Amino acid sequence: MKKLFLVIVALSFVLSLSGCNDSRSVNTRKASHDQAKEILRCLDEDDAEGLKSLFCEKVASSHDLDKEIAEAMDFYEGKSISFGNIVVRGGDSLRDGEWTDIHIGYLIEKIQTDTDKNEYKINTHSYLINTDNPTCIGITYLHIYNTETGDKVEIGEFVK
Repeated sequence: MKKLFLVIVALSFVLSLSGCNDSRSVNTRKASHDQAKEILRCLDEDDAEGLKSLFCEKVASSHDLDKEIAEAMDFYEGKSISFGNIVVRGGDSLRDGEWTDIHIGYLIEKIQTDTDKNEYKINTHSYLINTDNPTCIGITYLHIYNTETGDKVEIGEFVK
């Protein structure tokens, strides 16, 4: 189900690329925001399988995602009640008029949970399109930081 969500987000993004550059930028932001909200939902609901399904095949085959996600679920305490900005970055490549690479990264700032004990931030990277290596489509890494203690947990890694 979560893979379907990611595919729908990526497909809607790709279909919208026929517009002008500003439209593409807005859709990149929308894809980032949709993915960020899904990550928070998975953390809030302890949905390890849902979070795992967002990761790309390349990372899933080279990491023990079950273990890394379990550590992240233990690290992230409570359910999110608010968050600050979602700072979006990314890039793309065009070859012979076709998109060959569209990637996004974002930082979710000032995540407050209902425990009132901790504040978190999440940093991540995803490929929406990667024609050179389609196994990289999806999240490649996700880092969760406890901004009060400075501790962090990492899932996956940056891949090309």
